[in-house]
Amino acid sequence: ADARARAMGRRMKLLGIEGGGTTWIARAIEIDVEGGASVSSASSARAEEHFNKRDGGREQRFETTTPEETLRTIREWIEINAWDADAIGVATFGPLELNPDKDKYGYITTTPKAGWQDVDVLGGLFGKKDATEEEERAWRGRARLQTIDQVPLAFETDVNAPAMLEHRALKHELKHVHLVGGESCCYVTVGTGVGVGVVCNGLPVHGMLHPEAGHMFVKMRAGETFAGTCPFHGNCVEGMVGSGALAKRRGVSAAELASLPDDDDIWEHTAHYLAGMCVNLILTLAPERIVLGGGVMQRECLFSKIRANVRDILQGYLAVDQIMDDAYLRHFIVPPAWGYQTGLTSALYLAERALQRE
Repeated sequence: ADARARAMGRRMKLLGIEGGGTTWIARAIEIDVEGGASVSSASSARAEEHFNKRDGGREQRFETTTPEETLRTIREWIEINAWDADAIGVATFGPLELNPDKDKYGYITTTPKAGWQDVDVLGGLFGKKDATEEEERAWRGRARLQTIDQVPLAFETDVNAPAMLEHRALKHELKHVHLVGGESCCYVTVGTGVGVGVVCNGLPVHGMLHPEAGHMFVKMRAGETFAGTCPFHGNCVEGMVGSGALAKRRGVSAAELASLPDDDDIWEHTAHYLAGMCVNLILTLAPERIVLGGGVMQRECLFSKIRANVRDILQGYLAVDQIMDDAYLRHFIVPPAWGYQTGLTSALYLAERALQRE
């Protein structure tokens, strides 16, 4: 209620923080809430202008080093550039504790990222400096739905948050052509790791934890000899198509993957395993859209290869337009609507939703 009252007659400042295995990004923008503006109304084509020019946005990138150094540096930037934020959204790699009834709500937990296990992200960014043990206990669990200064605060995975944003785009798209539906969506990021966010009945799926479908197992490609690189599972999907796995298979650095030609067989491997993952998502969740993003998916030829592999694996079992019709399939397995801005935009969208929650 207080946040809505503050919104009357003025623009609201939103702070979005995207946490990645190599880079964290923070962006502060202002939007005209009273005038009906929404983060989700900015298309990918004009996201840069919308956030950085029109809305006076400020943005900073931070190298992912140690948790202490990374979070401290971001916090220092926030204290200068976004100390007056009206709402905050944080979307980061996981696994995460997302249950606000748990004391460790706001933590990264059992991540494969070296040195980042059991890290208190919200505490590092927004906890009170030199807090007493009693003050630390008081700001735990559900209390963290706001900062200590009572600013609305949302915390999500770096795939569930984009899934929520892409779900919003799907709803808008269907409404534009006078169709109903759009209640389910999967967002997949393929980069250093592979993550899958799921929206079902309009809400992100948490359940026991949150989806970790990037670590599912799929059928190996014929003649496969590569053992995979996942430290937990070896040849799960992430262990086969994460950028580190692709680089190791090909004998190059991750940075050199971009210079490989489209006809390199590495992309056939990639398409096979990502298509197998998509088929498993289709058969278990029946999503109305699968969005594929992340650094590896900047290789545009992968989309046609993955779509063809999905149809081949299913062998006509699902006689639905999204699979059988080429035009529908191109609108079923798609790149992100916000392009490379999706992750950070989704963190801002979390902030907007946190503001509405109040």
